Amino acid sequence: ETMAFEQKKLKVDTKKFRQLLDDIRKKSQEAAKKKSDDTTQTIILDAEAINTLKGKKVTFTNDASKYARGNIKTKLLSIVQSKDAGSDELNYLDAAKQGDSIGIIVESTNFYANSGGQVADTGSVNGTGG
Repeated sequence: ETMAFEQKKLKVDTKKFRQLLDDIRKKSQEAAKKKSDDTTQTIILDAEAINTLKGKKVTFTNDASKYARGNIKTKLLSIVQSKDAGSDELNYLDAAKQGDSIGIIVESTNFYANSGGQVADTGSVNGTGG
């Protein structure tokens, strides 16, 4: 199957595309950090973090329930924490203590997992165990 750009004899500058995509990601990360206040720490899962999670056999979060209302049950797949405040480097934890600033990766969610959520999204995590 011939791509439309090939039919029109157009070339794609993949190197420039990747560079622009990286620039957009960096700007997005900087904007996310600026939005954070002193009580909120933003944890960003960049390509390196996603590859690390894949190596740990952590699957992508299923967000098919985002169109349904109500609670869902899910499984905790991973706990992540910034190594230092403002750092993009992450620690992958087996457990966290009350009061720790962490991020969680779950098997499924009723939030918009890939879009950063919606303004009104709120939720809680309840479970059994330590």
